[in-house]
Amino acid sequence: MAARRLLCEALDVAPPAPEDMIGNLGAVILPGEPPELAPGTPEPLQTALREQAGVEVPVFRFAGERVLRISAQAYNDLSEYQHLAEVLQRLLG
Repeated sequence: MAARRLLCEALDVAPPAPEDMIGNLGAVILPGEPPELAPGTPEPLQTALREQAGVEVPVFRFAGERVLRISAQAYNDLSEYQHLAEVLQRLLG
């Protein structure tokens, strides 16, 4: 929950679901208008996160929104999500 709260606050977006509906997976609806993509085109933000920051997280389209999904595991710590938030702020400008 702390990671999702951190990301939502950093991106100034509302959580898409109540905390009591979340397990170890959390979604964050990304701000801004998603770019138009041809069918089958990889999500450019997911590629940029991997190539520029070494962060592997799925970014996908759902109901006209661009969504990032995080998965919290025992070996993750909050500093990794802080890094993700900083990179997202830079990439989303």
